[in-house]
Amino acid sequence: MKGITKGSGFHTALFLRIFRQCVHTTNLYLPTGALDSKSSKNLLEIMTQMNKEMGATILMVTHDAYSASYAGRVLFLKDGRIFNELLRGERTRAVFYHEILDVLALLGGDISDVI
Repeated sequence: MKGITKGSGFHTALFLRIFRQCVHTTNLYLPTGALDSKSSKNLLEIMTQMNKEMGATILMVTHDAYSASYAGRVLFLKDGRIFNELLRGERTRAVFYHEILDVLALLGGDISDVI
């Protein structure tokens, strides 16, 4: 996987450790909130490659539209229920990102919450 070699020595080692752990487990809890933006992007690209090249199923829970835009499918939850679902299909990540933002705008509340 070409994305594994990206990043500084520390981050490359971290990504290699994550990759090795993913090969040997079905569950991986990986909090990413403390990563800088470059490392976050590298990790998201690696997870995308793992999904495409290895057939790995990745369940990501996030409030971040940018991170969600790397997914092929996004489920939106509201009040404990599925509110909406988006499938990326052949759209670019940039287009998918804006569609996610549109749904998040609708998810924010009802008109009665404003008036």
